Amino acid sequence: MSWRYGVLYPVPADFANRAHVGAIRQEMRVLSALGVDTVGLESELTSVQIDWETLLGEAAAEGIKVLSSFTNADDSTILSWNGSSYDLGIYETYINAMKNHPAYLGVHIVDEPFHARHGGQFTTTRLGVLWNQILTLAPSGEVLSAWSGEIKKGEEGSDPEKKYKAGSTMVQISAREFRCEGSNKVYQRQDLVDNHTVSRAVVQRDDPTAKIGCSLQVFGPRVECSSSYYFPTIAETVDMVELVRSKGLQDKKKIEFVMWQLWWAATAAQDSGQYSLRDPDSAGHRRLVRKYSRASLWE
Repeated sequence: MSWRYGVLYPVPADFANRAHVGAIRQEMRVLSALGVDTVGLESELTSVQIDWETLLGEAAAEGIKVLSSFTNADDSTILSWNGSSYDLGIYETYINAMKNHPAYLGVHIVDEPFHARHGGQFTTTRLGVLWNQILTLAPSGEVLSAWSGEIKKGEEGSDPEKKYKAGSTMVQISAREFRCEGSNKVYQRQDLVDNHTVSRAVVQRDDPTAKIGCSLQVFGPRVECSSSYYFPTIAETVDMVELVRSKGLQDKKKIEFVMWQLWWAATAAQDSGQYSLRDPDSAGHRRLVRKYSRASLWE
């Protein structure tokens, strides 16, 4: 896989269907003009093949590749462990239907695998089984796993079933450090550095052929500090990007893909209460997306 540069949620999950082909086409054109060549796209569990063909067809028209995911409404996994493997459900249907499409890059199979919202469905041992299941279905496709601080916590902890597991082909580490503590906005800059320092070193040690990437937080509520995150300033966003691509961190393991989070809200209903890259007021942030799209800046 060559360098990839993308955004998460080019359209909300409830727009990711054939009924919204006009919106999908418009957003793919805008993103392509910004230098985006990859999108992380969530679809509803009610979506079907004609919806997926619409999405990937519009992406392919702009030279964009798609990483698809499916989750429950509360962002918990749809996967369930049956004692020896996972029931993949709609993921298996999607992969078998779309793996040969020119815009198919792979699937984003799990986000924060050890988070409580998944109800203990994932362990280190089970993740190894999951990676193999997906790659058996689509050997040439990508399998993306996304981690916040879990790799670092696992490395520093003693539970062998909460450790990083090699095998997913793309490993995404977050940079979501613009937090609200009560009414105070706190840029957890050192936490970002510490997390990437340890996480990249672990992946390089345990899974040297995996492609490592980073999600970059550019979202937050319109009512300031009404959630745990806030929308970063231009200066804070630049600092975040410069930290992620700094020599000290790149020497641990070089970033091979970037995903800006978020272009649009996860659902259309959430859009009115949340700032994201797509907002009219986010023109300065969109210029940063374009500025950092050159692969040479990440070497």
